[in-house]
Amino acid sequence: MLKWRVMTRGERKFNPDDGLLLLIDAPPYRGLMQRHQQIVNRLKNRIRIVYQEESPSILSCLLKKQYSFSQAFEYKKGMREISSGLFHICSPPGLPEKLGFNWVNRLNHIAAYNHLKHHLEKMGGRIVLWIAHPKGIEIADYLDYELCIYDCYDSFGDFSEEKWKSAQTKQLELKSLAKADLVLASAESLADTCRQHNANVHLVSNGADVSHFQRVMSKPGKKYPIDISQIKRPIVGYMGDIASWLDIDSLLKCASEMPDASFVFLGTIKRNIENLRALPNAHFFGRIDYDDLPYFIRHFDVCTIPFEINEMTVHVNPIKVYEYMATGLPIVSSKLPEVLNLGDLVYFYNGADDFIEKVKDALGEKENQLNLSERRKEAAKANSWDARVDLIWELIEGTV
Repeated sequence: MLKWRVMTRGERKFNPDDGLLLLIDAPPYRGLMQRHQQIVNRLKNRIRIVYQEESPSILSCLLKKQYSFSQAFEYKKGMREISSGLFHICSPPGLPEKLGFNWVNRLNHIAAYNHLKHHLEKMGGRIVLWIAHPKGIEIADYLDYELCIYDCYDSFGDFSEEKWKSAQTKQLELKSLAKADLVLASAESLADTCRQHNANVHLVSNGADVSHFQRVMSKPGKKYPIDISQIKRPIVGYMGDIASWLDIDSLLKCASEMPDASFVFLGTIKRNIENLRALPNAHFFGRIDYDDLPYFIRHFDVCTIPFEINEMTVHVNPIKVYEYMATGLPIVSSKLPEVLNLGDLVYFYNGADDFIEKVKDALGEKENQLNLSERRKEAAKANSWDARVDLIWELIEGTV
């Protein structure tokens, strides 16, 4: 629990056993096991945590696009302790942002606060407010908190599907940076930008649950339509959403020119990839449960991060690179700035032809070549989520 004295709001003392970290506008907890889920599952051993999910849109629930219809009523379950020290709450469904982003965002957060406040009163404790998305800063005006943390883990507003609200999102990010006592950034480029507006900015990159990805599994826990063990080797694999940032041209050319290799994709398809899907050696599994990922990756011969380089991806610190490294398998990636820091542990490509060559190089990697496999595993340990959370806690204590 917290062990500091807060010298704010009238020199009040912080009760060591009375801290409450409140994450606002976090992604769905039961979604992909990403940055915030990994962090809270470790921080809960040091401070009670309330994980407040972003508000689903009423329209999204009705159309069953981003959310299912049942999720519109999740908020009625109130606050639930989903594991020791970790509490979860959903907000009521909000108005669609396209009605007018600024005023809709404010109204949605007023509704979220009204739903949240009596639960917080019951729990008690001094609040450490964690803003998980810039739009969540709107709730800060209604809360009495001891410390405000802004976690800048993406270039918010630069996603293609969010371009229409980019200017408003950037303004909310400036407001978040102005209010924050501590800013965390997942990439050095993001940290550099944040430092122009806040003096207490620290790089906290993404990481891996190393022990999870080093598990040996004889079979997956869930039944899937395709059995990966029956797919022809070698397998060139990718895990993650198949979305706008994926370098489809390089993948298409590589899969076409390497018909004896299988190309396996583990993730939700969010864009048109009919040309790639038409290839006989391309296999799409859809979303795989986090618990089953080690089983699937064990069948990979090469792991890939084929991202296009653009204004969004230059700020990406991909979690998958650390998860891949935990397995020791060779990795082929585009020249993402945050991945380049890993040096010769990764095969970097530049363009479709070079992607093919680097995949062939990775497939030909000898087991004892520079002891790369063991070096990757050691690098994964140094970049574990446990190490990241130790750093975050030091920064929280140091800031207060």
